[in-house]
Amino acid sequence: MPIWYHFAASPRLRRLNGSAPAKCLTERHNLRLVGEAVDLAISITDPSHVDSSQCECYSCMEIERGTDCPHPNRCVKKAQELLDTLPTKWDPRSPPFDSLARVPNGDDENQGTDRYFNRQAIVKGNIAEIFRIFTEGDPLEGRASLTHFPVRRDEQRIFFGKAKKLPAIGDGTIFGAGVFFKNDEARNLKIRYDSRQGSPDASGVILAIAHAVAKADKHSPLALVLASDTTVNVLTKKLSDLENCDFVGIEDAYLLKNTIGILREHKAPIRFVLQKEPVGKDDARKADILAREALLLVCPSPLVEASHTFLISGARLSTMSQALAYKLIKKGRNGNQPPARPRTEDTLRRVKTETLESTGKRISDPLIWRAIRNPDLSRQARYFLWMLLHDAYKVGSHWNRDTMPPELKARARCAEDGQLETMEHILSECSSPGQKEIWRLAQTLWTKKTRNGKWRQPSTPSILVNAMAPDQGKKNEPDDGTPRFLKLLTTESAHLIWKLRCERVIRNENQKLSITEVENRWLKAINDRLKLDQQLTNTKLGKKAIPRNLVKETWKGTLHAEHALPEDWIGCTGVLVGMSFGIRRGEG
Repeated sequence: MPIWYHFAASPRLRRLNGSAPAKCLTERHNLRLVGEAVDLAISITDPSHVDSSQCECYSCMEIERGTDCPHPNRCVKKAQELLDTLPTKWDPRSPPFDSLARVPNGDDENQGTDRYFNRQAIVKGNIAEIFRIFTEGDPLEGRASLTHFPVRRDEQRIFFGKAKKLPAIGDGTIFGAGVFFKNDEARNLKIRYDSRQGSPDASGVILAIAHAVAKADKHSPLALVLASDTTVNVLTKKLSDLENCDFVGIEDAYLLKNTIGILREHKAPIRFVLQKEPVGKDDARKADILAREALLLVCPSPLVEASHTFLISGARLSTMSQALAYKLIKKGRNGNQPPARPRTEDTLRRVKTETLESTGKRISDPLIWRAIRNPDLSRQARYFLWMLLHDAYKVGSHWNRDTMPPELKARARCAEDGQLETMEHILSECSSPGQKEIWRLAQTLWTKKTRNGKWRQPSTPSILVNAMAPDQGKKNEPDDGTPRFLKLLTTESAHLIWKLRCERVIRNENQKLSITEVENRWLKAINDRLKLDQQLTNTKLGKKAIPRNLVKETWKGTLHAEHALPEDWIGCTGVLVGMSFGIRRGEG
């Protein structure tokens, strides 16, 4: 690489260009490249050399004879000055990474239950392996200092314990981690970590590892004793793969990256040890006690920040796939994350509150989003739930804005009762024929299915909660189709209420539907869903086919003249849902 206009050199290089020694270097020594500057800078090896332009040692005389340079010592010093303007990672005189920070005895030490943390960030292979994209922050001016340091022989053993609890209010989990330093209890730590939704259980321990390593003696070998091999694998076996994809899809990725940086900053080997009974049992129990006490801390523990030079940013280009690139772009690595929609956040909060009150369980945002994409739901129902969760349908307050003209603001009110026409009002409160009749029919069919089972009046949050019924017919899941039936019944009924409202308001100019028409439309929608289930059992669909037994269990107890149907009625035509009301022909 050219030395005189090196892109990474400090501005001081420009001031060196116009000097007399620089002119001699270019004209007499023909110095152009960094490698040529290195050769000249180390060319004087004669022990009798004197730091003077009048030196007549063997090395200086050789340079003078070869280049006709009158001042060899001065030019050698100038070449060294040129190289000093380069950052460490661009200076060929720096010691190679390959000889630094090796784990003891190489990779063989990582056999069995004990694993060493590999501090190296060396890229092996061809030059294509060094390129990374979607990087963050400013370019590094230097590189991590992984040079050899004096290492003490005595190994410090550190035990980790963990505990967790759910907060009284809010989402997420409170993790407690205890750090017990064997033979050095003055360094013991209690770490509290308040996680976001979806954070893994190991998050508290990972933060505790960062605090423990930062507090330990930098030159002392460490043995980190943990009870879970998941955390050990993340920091050893899976580390390279995670860094290649820039930790995409990993919750608390920033915490994990900083912990890895802290481990790389340590100057001595770090060994991970899986806890074995009964060795270290008492010490591990003391760490667990510290973890439980950490849950009582008032404030969460701070994050330990690693030096920027020890953090690897971006994803490796040579392992990049289209799917990975899409995930990184979607995650906002090429720009700022889009702000959260207040309407969406409000709906998610109401759904989680409804779930906690009805089932006693806490759910995360990712679980809700996965639930509305469940293949049990029809495509139209999935789209309807997605819009409902975002509160994106243009009704109610969407029209009641200052920028709207008066004739459009009037659309914010229900033409039937004058109330603000929110989705909650449309689906469960409006007095116009539609929602009340449909939910009555749904309740009747649910009672027939479950034999007087409990029925809750649906609302927007409860409709979304019912859509999160557990999948049936899969491994380790019972083939009881009742939760699945409630999911289909609720979503299809809510979707029909919305369609009937749009037909009434938009197409029919607020002309009311008759009760008979509403009943017939609902019965047709439920029967269409039954037929779709029958079709989805076709073996031509391969792995996407629904188990026949699951379909039979889902609709068991709801069919017309079910006692007269064959045992395997899936392939039969004319199978209908049976209801007690009579269908008035000629209407609907």
